[in-house]
Amino acid sequence: MSQNFSQQSSQDSVASHASSKLPLEFSQANVTKFMKKFKNILFDDDDEEDEWLRNLSYDSNQHALTMKVDLDFSEEFENATIILPRTFTAYSKGQFIIGDNYHEVKAPSFQGTLKNLFVLLKRLRDEELEKLAPTPTPVMNAQGDPEDPFNDDSDIEETPFMEVDIDFDEDLESAHRQAIREKVEALLRDINKTSGWYSSFGTSGSQQSRIHICINPKPRLAITPFVAQAWGIDFDKYICINLTLGEHFFESHIPMDVDTFQAGNLQEGTSSIFKDNNKSKYGIQWVVNDRASKWIQRFWPFKEKYIKEHHGAAKRNPFIGLLNHVEHVIKNCSKFCSVCGEKMEFEGVKPTVCENKLCIFSSENFALGVDVESQILNEPELSDLHISFAATACNMQGNYNPFKPFPEGVVWRGLDTRTGQRIEKTFIHNGSKDMTLLRSVLNSIPSVDLLGKWIREGKLKENLDKINHLCYPLLRWIFSSNRTFMKCLKEEEKLDTLHTSFQYAMLNSTPEKELKFQALKKKHGSRWMWHGSPASALFSIMRQGLKNMSGTNGQLNGAAHGSGVYGGQNSSISTSYMRFLMGWKHSERFGGHLGCLMLCEIIDLYKPHPYYVIPEQDHIQTRFFFVYTGSTSTNVDASIFPKQLPKIEGFNS
Repeated sequence: MSQNFSQQSSQDSVASHASSKLPLEFSQANVTKFMKKFKNILFDDDDEEDEWLRNLSYDSNQHALTMKVDLDFSEEFENATIILPRTFTAYSKGQFIIGDNYHEVKAPSFQGTLKNLFVLLKRLRDEELEKLAPTPTPVMNAQGDPEDPFNDDSDIEETPFMEVDIDFDEDLESAHRQAIREKVEALLRDINKTSGWYSSFGTSGSQQSRIHICINPKPRLAITPFVAQAWGIDFDKYICINLTLGEHFFESHIPMDVDTFQAGNLQEGTSSIFKDNNKSKYGIQWVVNDRASKWIQRFWPFKEKYIKEHHGAAKRNPFIGLLNHVEHVIKNCSKFCSVCGEKMEFEGVKPTVCENKLCIFSSENFALGVDVESQILNEPELSDLHISFAATACNMQGNYNPFKPFPEGVVWRGLDTRTGQRIEKTFIHNGSKDMTLLRSVLNSIPSVDLLGKWIREGKLKENLDKINHLCYPLLRWIFSSNRTFMKCLKEEEKLDTLHTSFQYAMLNSTPEKELKFQALKKKHGSRWMWHGSPASALFSIMRQGLKNMSGTNGQLNGAAHGSGVYGGQNSSISTSYMRFLMGWKHSERFGGHLGCLMLCEIIDLYKPHPYYVIPEQDHIQTRFFFVYTGSTSTNVDASIFPKQLPKIEGFNS
């Protein structure tokens, strides 16, 4: 039955919520229509659903469905609410609340949410019925077989609920179905002719077929291992796309279902893909799954849309078209918002969402992109550093606020346990950014080591909620909004002459921007320069890039030598511009005052007189940065680089 409900695009959903007029799909007439549609399938003919389910309606103020239900056969109705996601996606979920009980409901679309809500209500009601009339213990007959305690006709076979079909086409003739299958297999054989692609065709039950399409990331994506880490892609595994079709294949009006993951081992070959328990998630899995689903919906049915719109033998193969689209999505994942797909203002190396409030809310509410627990456990030093930079930017006073972007879309929604009313907490107060609240919440987050202890106990969110309900979503936002990929240098890689143990490799440009830089470098050559910066600026740099702030409110020093990013040939020049500022009070690594020194590679078109001034952002790439927790004195000439730089696999080796 679930095949008959198509997903809506997140763009359509966002557009609907932006309108002041109630969207048609949320209208009472539409809700009533869907309820009637499921009635004969979900409920017995003599079980009128309005006897125990009443007043089902859409509340635009809460963006929720409200209702009164009698689930325990007491004829006493309880108020119940399902809070809908702001954006419908393949992974979005609604929150069903009744009394003190809470249930998550899959919410791929408004219609799909209603279907899953009714399934949940039926299950809860059936569970209550079982409590009232439990199944008797079977009585054994003379042959040792259990007798039917209810004396039902044993030869009546009841169709399982999830296999019930609604308005499905008549079965195709077996020969015709086999012909279509052979055509699908021929299309898949074309995929196997391309290096780095692999496909197979199988079945899952009598009425479903499964297509497995795999991509070898090393030859196909043309990215470095460092970039693969930034995108959360395991370079030793295949990227897999599983497509599930109904028995009618391409002639069905229901699009294929899509599931993406990583599996297998490149050294063991494609046979390793199908080993048990071999699936694993990857960093941009949600984005790939979402974009692949929308591509299929756009061109479905393939026979009527895709094949007619494309010409040429290769282009007429929809599976090749899908693979090309998926590769394009992966290669450009950091250029576009992970939720709405709009182009990002700054193209960092790590994918994230734009500053649209709905996109931020979707990212935080449905935990897209960043696993807070893994981040803290696997990278405690970098986690500490990110929070410290945020605290430094938040604590800075003056006309210019370096805390950019601001977490406007970070929201906590819940119920007041005293009044039962729905409440909402944000960092926006009376239409303005509440820096005081942000500072308070940020500085209330305990140390990374304590956070790690809570994670191992399985109580991170629970304990953070006791401090402030905004702590956990803010922590997620700090990690997920970062556009820069960093790696702690190993002890043998660190530069002793820099007099700090906090040394990092840094990557904040997309592969495309890096290729442009390398093309300019091939033509003009490159050299290295130092750039000193207060730690407060690093918060913005990691989200918006190293910018030319000359002539803006963010200009902290003069611009006597022209507009551009300033740097020095010697580190002693740049350390004087670091401006040590107060960091995060709960940091166990970066306590006290922080300052940052960056080592940048620049196109060899500039000379220091006495400073480098780089007006073009395409002419500068930040490669390393060094954090100091107090005053320092270093005297390192940048001309010794790159000869004395550490060799880091996948980065500069």
